[in-house]
Amino acid sequence: MPTQTNSKTFKLSHLFAACLLPFASTAIAETVNVYNASDLQNALKNAAAGDEIIVNPGTYIGSKGSSTSGSSKAHFYSSKSGTASNPITVKSKWKGNKQSLKGSSVDSGYILYLTGDHWVIKDLKFDTAQKGIMLESASNNTLNNIEVSNVGAEAIHFRYFSSNNTLSNCYIHNTGKRTGQEGFGEAVYVGTHDGHTSSKLDNSNNNRIGGCSIGPNITAEAFDVKSGTSGTVIESNYINGEGIIGTSGDPAADSFIDLKGTDVIIRNNIMDYNGDNNFSHGIFTYQEHRNSNIYDNQITLGTSMATFKLLEETVHAKNNVRLDGGTKVVD
Repeated sequence: MPTQTNSKTFKLSHLFAACLLPFASTAIAETVNVYNASDLQNALKNAAAGDEIIVNPGTYIGSKGSSTSGSSKAHFYSSKSGTASNPITVKSKWKGNKQSLKGSSVDSGYILYLTGDHWVIKDLKFDTAQKGIMLESASNNTLNNIEVSNVGAEAIHFRYFSSNNTLSNCYIHNTGKRTGQEGFGEAVYVGTHDGHTSSKLDNSNNNRIGGCSIGPNITAEAFDVKSGTSGTVIESNYINGEGIIGTSGDPAADSFIDLKGTDVIIRNNIMDYNGDNNFSHGIFTYQEHRNSNIYDNQITLGTSMATFKLLEETVHAKNNVRLDGGTKVVD
């Protein structure tokens, strides 16, 4: 006898299959729990928009390489991007128990290397590598409630056209740990060093740093804003200057902030040299600098030290208070 088709079953099965079709090519955001370095490296390499990567208590000592982190430069790396409405988030499981992402030596690599957009990195610690967090061609990212320490050079670097990033509520200390290389131990570095020229411009623009505690033992400047960048905002930070290398370093570092970029806003910061006589002045503007607004800051230096050293004079300064009683404004 010929087999008869159950028309009701046929129609329902095809309807069910049809309902699944629109979702077949759509990535679904995931919550990914990780417990060790390998878990985290895989989660970063495979992240998709909207994913939330939860870093549970564990040991996170990353290793560099294409088969591990995905990058020869970094212990932890991702090139993936989220979106404005669905960023990729990486955070400790508990805000009050920050997990530490580590390298193996202050002489080697970046702890976290990010080349994607729309990430939220929060509630984490980063330590023990040559550099802390490196953002390259990475924009619209948020770094919040993080700690970076024990690095050979700079702690956090925005470069290669990394724009519209926000760094907030951070704690940065103990940088420049390589002997003889202390002059490279900035806390936050914006742009690219190419000497003191404007021929190679890195338009890493409109990056904002606020609410951070910086120092002690930042061996170079707390902030170094390079030529070619614009729109950097530095606000409401506390800088403890104890431990800067001074003029004995190569390169030298003897100010809280070095400015070579333009249209910078520096406001509502507290800058305290904490008795470290390796300071010569508070804020240094180089020839490449074009324009800055610097106001409502509280500055403590040695009374004979100047608030500013200006090689380019377009600085709009107002209501900057010297708490030490020093009256020398410009060197």
